Amino acid sequence: MEESMDDYVKTLETQLENKLVFLKQSRDSLKRLRQEYKTDGEPQEIDPEVWKLFMRKPVMYVEKSDPIGLSLADVNISLQNETSIEWMELMDYHHDTLQQTINTQKNLNKDLTTLITLLEQGDSGNQDMVQSIPVTSSSLRQNERLRNSLRLFTQHVLCENTDDIATVTSMIDRLIRYDPSLSVADFLSSHSTERLYRLLVKASLLETVSVSDNTDSFVKMIDFTDNDLS
Repeated sequence: MEESMDDYVKTLETQLENKLVFLKQSRDSLKRLRQEYKTDGEPQEIDPEVWKLFMRKPVMYVEKSDPIGLSLADVNISLQNETSIEWMELMDYHHDTLQQTINTQKNLNKDLTTLITLLEQGDSGNQDMVQSIPVTSSSLRQNERLRNSLRLFTQHVLCENTDDIATVTSMIDRLIRYDPSLSVADFLSSHSTERLYRLLVKASLLETVSVSDNTDSFVKMIDFTDNDLS
């Protein structure tokens, strides 16, 4: 196999050298032909019949095996194969990334559905019943999943700029803790917090408290244990 490859390479090198010689001969012939058709140093148009006579005799003969053409075809096919493999690997990566995004979105939708169900079921009980529910490991896991979903929602949906993630997360924590000092002005610190405020207002999840001697209004989450959520 190695000897066959060496013979092929030598044949290819010989053919390339021959092509260079033939190319030089062709250029020299054209140069002489143009020199013959110069008048007072100015090139003249060559008679078409002269061109026919000139082209009648081939300057070179291509071998039937055409090793140069086969080599170029082989290189071209190899390059196309490499490019196709790279493209397929890239598509596989995008597919995996998209699948991860879909799975994350499914989990987020599932958690949001659970949250909505719990809120809707709140009308069937009272605050005392809610307070008497024991905190179990499953409740803690569910709370952790909701926290993770909220974190992913904050990172991938709310925050266009990664620098705003910490600010938005802090704002959400203050809402959950019912921070009495949280005001509308606090949501104007970045575009992402403004989006959070508009989203919560549109979902009717915020209450604003106006103070007579203050131009700003304080903000708090609605009471989810209240039977009247209208």
